[in-house]
Amino acid sequence: MLARDAAPLPIDGVAIWPAPAHPRVIVVTAKFAIWAQDMATRLEALAREAGYRAETRAFHPHVTLARVGAHAATARCLAAVDNAARALDGAHLQFGSVSLFVSRSPAEGPAYERLATMEFRPN
Repeated sequence: MLARDAAPLPIDGVAIWPAPAHPRVIVVTAKFAIWAQDMATRLEALAREAGYRAETRAFHPHVTLARVGAHAATARCLAAVDNAARALDGAHLQFGSVSLFVSRSPAEGPAYERLATMEFRPN
């Protein structure tokens, strides 16, 4: 059974992953919380049991804001990310639900399918 209570996660910053020279996504990162790690571990196990490939990267709580192109991040993009990080300083991420998605990469572009959603109880 997955936990149904999710405490707010303090925002850690805004980042470009995997690196500004090779950007894929812009994310808001959150500080580690045991409940989030536990949930990620359980959801990963459910996905593997359903036949999906295991995630090999370490879990880092985050919210994806945008997918970006394969070119290096411009100075304007880096400045916007820095401004967003300052604006979010001291804020928290509050979750009402979590969804498990599978991504597919057909020729016409990436597509995402929601496999399941779990609602949280209000704190």
